[in-house]
Amino acid sequence: MPSKKELKSTGSTLIETLIYIALIGLIVGSIVLLTSAVLNSRVKTRSSLILEENMRFAIDSIKRKVFSASGISSPIIGVEDDELTITMTDPTRNPTIFSLVNGVIMIKEGNAETIEITSDEVEITGLSFVGLDSDPSSVKIEMVGELRGAIGRAQSNYSLSDTAVIRR
Repeated sequence: MPSKKELKSTGSTLIETLIYIALIGLIVGSIVLLTSAVLNSRVKTRSSLILEENMRFAIDSIKRKVFSASGISSPIIGVEDDELTITMTDPTRNPTIFSLVNGVIMIKEGNAETIEITSDEVEITGLSFVGLDSDPSSVKIEMVGELRGAIGRAQSNYSLSDTAVIRR
């Protein structure tokens, strides 16, 4: 029959088992937290990219139209307005109007139908135009936006401003 000393050295105690379980729990918990942080960061980055791409596309579209315009009707120099009206060289596209309707930037060229510039994923919460100079005519464009229906980590706000100048 084995002695007590021999029995003790062949197995592990309850305290040792609890320490092993605690260590494994810490390692698994750390891995879960790290994975969660990486996934949350990915969602936030994707949301920011969608928002920024949409807003940059909108501001570039406005700048291209202003660049090819023959004049800026509204806003006048030094005045801020939530709508931009430009005169085009093609009379069928007069007036060309940029406005904000229900969180979407819209463009209306002459008698044509109004077209959305921003996607349904993005809500523009602020759009303003300020007339800057008359020779050549220029306008400052400022917009603020966020993702529609974004919750938690996906929430993202972005603001953008630029200046559009008529080509002379």
